This record gives sequence, structure tokens and C-alpha cells, in this order.
Amino acid sequence: MDNIPQVEHLAKEPLVMKYIFFCTIIFVLPFFSCRLMTNDNNKNSDKEPSYKASIVWESNTNVISFPSDIAIADSNVYVYENTESEEVISFRLSKLNAKTGEVMWRTESFSKWPSCPPQIIGEYAYVFLFQSSLIHSYDIETGKLAAIIETDTENNGMEIESNPIVYGNYLFFGIYNGPMGSYLARLDVTTIDYSKNHSEFQFIDPEIIWVPELGGFAWTEPIIRNNVIYCRSYAGITSDDPIELAGINMDTKQVVFHQRIDYDNGQEHYPLLIHEDIIYILGHSLSAYNLNTGEQLFLKTFTGAEPDNEWYAAIFSSLGKVYHKGKIYYTNSYSDVICIDAKTGKLAWKERVPLVESLGTNPIIVNDKMYVPYAGGLRVYDTNTGKLIGVDKSFEGHGQGKNILYNNYMIAVKHDSSGIGKVVAINLGG
Repeated sequence: MDNIPQVEHLAKEPLVMKYIFFCTIIFVLPFFSCRLMTNDNNKNSDKEPSYKASIVWESNTNVISFPSDIAIADSNVYVYENTESEEVISFRLSKLNAKTGEVMWRTESFSKWPSCPPQIIGEYAYVFLFQSSLIHSYDIETGKLAAIIETDTENNGMEIESNPIVYGNYLFFGIYNGPMGSYLARLDVTTIDYSKNHSEFQFIDPEIIWVPELGGFAWTEPIIRNNVIYCRSYAGITSDDPIELAGINMDTKQVVFHQRIDYDNGQEHYPLLIHEDIIYILGHSLSAYNLNTGEQLFLKTFTGAEPDNEWYAAIFSSLGKVYHKGKIYYTNSYSDVICIDAKTGKLAWKERVPLVESLGTNPIIVNDKMYVPYAGGLRVYDTNTGKLIGVDKSFEGHGQGKNILYNNYMIAVKHDSSGIGKVVAINLGG
């Protein structure tokens, strides 16, 4: 660690942090929403088959408690760490070699929470800061700060929402602009002047490409297919208002697909899923639409009164779902591992994981085996039958961890005996 270069940068004076919603999502809702575990679940956990994870490397990192956002580009892993100071909460971006786990560099610390995984375009990594209009750009070769982009050019109190994505030279993200409303926007990174002093704020206006017709927030993670960007609006954590699903042509900025959704309460900003010509909206309810015709292919709603074997909503499944051989796999905040039929939305199989209050992670599937790291271990399932192959209870995963498949490695976060998060690579076989 002593030989790893540390680089400095200047940060904008911190704004007043409004953590109420953020902390609710992190700490309160997963616990509030969990159904009571039964004694049978406790007993069943002792009878589960064992499994041993094949860990290829374990990094010398101290991954932040939430979220454990990981990105991979060009055989490198980018992850946020806590700094070593106990007096001030601060963070830094670190770059690891995906093949060995070696830490290549760490940036100097910054005081605001990073709101999403770093976004990599060309020679730079872009870090979005929570509840602000700032984007930091870092040189991916050196880790040095290259630019600070201020997107609130008129000082309206604008905030960039979570879950940006990259397409070409553009960063796409939602913006909340107070009385001006909320919209989906994009920023062309080629407009950033890297010849300027890196500590000087560059004021750049994002280009608005979609404004929700019903007044919701453009907060969900967009998804792009055939030059059309699809985005779902978000109505608010306590709202019963309808939401929208829209597809916008990125050249003309015309809405080419639009659905009003009245049945989902709009209370989450979970990511969308597209397979072939079908888009899936999986959250409080489950639905699918044909992108060519707009036809609704299935709709499954839940009241909360269903018995456990008939309830399989994707509530707070915010880290993504996986399509595999005609099925869709996901976890939820009720500690369920779920598989549904992608054509009908019907439940194929489900397991309530014992002795865990919430599953805020995403599955990884290789060779018809599904891997689910979580706070109680690493679970491995047969995707065809739902049979539990085994559990590595020595593997203490991250409760809100993002997992990424790199070649045959699963890049994930594992806590050591002192509770420090380490990025690890697990060999999932050929």
C-alpha cells in the first residue's frame, strides 16, 4: 500500500447532505419489509450442502459499506474504498488489475458519497457525487484528477440522480432540477477541456432528451437497444401515482415507445431488462412488453396477502436481473432467490434464504449454475431445477454488493474477519 501513488485534488465546498431517503433505502426498508423467519428456516440452514469457493485473488482494499459499486473495463476493476481516517467519512476511487487483484492506484479522498459505479469512457473514469451536480473525471492511467464538471450552470439547486450509463461519448443520467422538474439528459464528454487546470470548475449544460409527461423523476437506470434509450420514471417512495416507460431515439430525441403504468406505485428505480425485442419491468409487479408493437405480454401484480409460495415480487432488486435460457433470475429484499418464466411471468422456482434479512445482490450464472454471494455465505444453485448445490458459509459476502462476471471470474466483495470489505475474484470454472 505504501508504494501505491496517492494523488490530490480540490473539491467543491460540500452541500448540505439530505440523507433521509438514502438512509431509508440502505438501512430501514430492507429490515421493515422482511417477513419473519421461522424456526424451520433456522433448522434447514444447518442441513444445507456445503460448497467451497475457489478464490483466485483477494485484494488489499477497504470497500465502502454501501454501496459496493464495482466497474470493470479493459481488464481493470474500479471500486470505491473508505479512507483510513476515522475522524471524517470520506472515500476514494481505486483501480485493480482484474487478473491479479493488485491495486494500481488510489485517488485522493473526497467527502461526498459516490452515487453509482464509476463510468469509464476512453482514458477517463467519471465519478458522480451523491446529491450534487458534480462529476469528477480521473485519468485511468495515473488516478490523477483530470477535471471537475459542474452541470448546474445556472445554480438552480440541480442534482444528478443515480444510475447513469455510458453509450459512445455520452454519459446518460437523470436530473432533478427543483421547480424546473426532472428529466433524462446526456453529457458529451468530448466537450470537456482537459487542457484547463484540473481544479477549475468546467460549467457544462447537459442536453435534455426526455421529460416525463406525468411529472415523475427520470431516475431509473436507462438501457439502450438499437439506438433507442429506454427509461422508466419514478414517482416517489410514498407515491401511488402512475409511472411511465419511454423509449427515445437518440438521434432525433423523439419518443418512439411509451407506456403508462398504473399498477406499480412507482416506488423504486430498479433497472430494466431487455432480451431480444422484449422489455421487462420487474419490481413491485412484474410485466413485459413487446418493443415493436407495444403489446403487454404479461402482468403479475401482488397485494402482499399471498402465501409465500405465490409471492415473488422483485422489491428492491436494484442491482439487476439475469436472463438465462428462457428464465429470469433475481433476488429481493424478502431474502428470496427467484426464477420466473420469461414468456409468462409465472414462478418457476423460489427459495427463501434462511437466517438473512435481505438480499440486495445480483446473481451470476455460468454453466447452468447460479452464484449468489450474500452476508451469510455464497450460495450455488442449479438454474434448471432450483436445487441448492451448496453453500460456502465461510464466505461473508456484501449485503448490498454488486457482482460482475469477468471471463470465468466472479468479481465480488468479501468481508474479512474484522468486517473490512475485500474485492475478490472467484473462479467459476470453464
